[in-house]
Amino acid sequence: MKICIDPGHGGTDPGAIGTAPAAAGEPALTLKECDFTLDVALLLEEELARRGHSVLLTRRRDRSRQLAARAAHANRHAADLFISIHANAAANPAAEGIEVFHFPGSAAGKSVADRIMRHLAAAFPDHVNRGVKSADFAVLRLTAMPAVLVECEFLTNPDWLRRFLSCPGKRREIAGAIAAGVATCPEALPAVKAAAEPAPARTYIVQAGDTLSALARRFGLTVDTIATDNAISNPDLIRIGQVLRIRSS
Repeated sequence: MKICIDPGHGGTDPGAIGTAPAAAGEPALTLKECDFTLDVALLLEEELARRGHSVLLTRRRDRSRQLAARAAHANRHAADLFISIHANAAANPAAEGIEVFHFPGSAAGKSVADRIMRHLAAAFPDHVNRGVKSADFAVLRLTAMPAVLVECEFLTNPDWLRRFLSCPGKRREIAGAIAAGVATCPEALPAVKAAAEPAPARTYIVQAGDTLSALARRFGLTVDTIATDNAISNPDLIRIGQVLRIRSS
């Protein structure tokens, strides 16, 4: 299955900004939503690619991108599923919980949202389960495929900001739970089945100016996949004329 991941916000739009005061010997903490969403999106890309899916992102760095352009990116690449990653915010710092949105009336979107929320709730039972909801968000309305938007917790809750959203290990767990939810979707079964079979490979000769990150984007793979398939220990060191094995995406 081809999945488009959308790290919310970015560039001139940082999204919500969470802060936590210094406490118990720990320094004060500030986290922008755009930084959190990009990190989780890249981790989710790894998880989904490992499960045999083809993955693309609407952004891979801190850059501005309009909502319509994000949806158009997924539509242009004929993605089968769109997942937008966000962190919530509220005026009340005690607000908490995880929730998943789908477009109103989208049965397929609701099915995916239900499955992802179920796995997030199971992975984080100490968090409030705010459930699955429908909303007329632009990225859900303008995408041509089933689409969901995941609110991973409240950045404006200082406790969860420090203990959850700012923790690298928890971010990887979030990505893992979302990927596990996708894996239970009927739409995901063909990709999971295909992942169990050897993928045919082709070769590519490195040209001047090539980088592994650029080649990964070109062939719809991850940097880690190309590096592992070619026993490359340092992704920054590839040479002109080097023959790379490129698996089918």
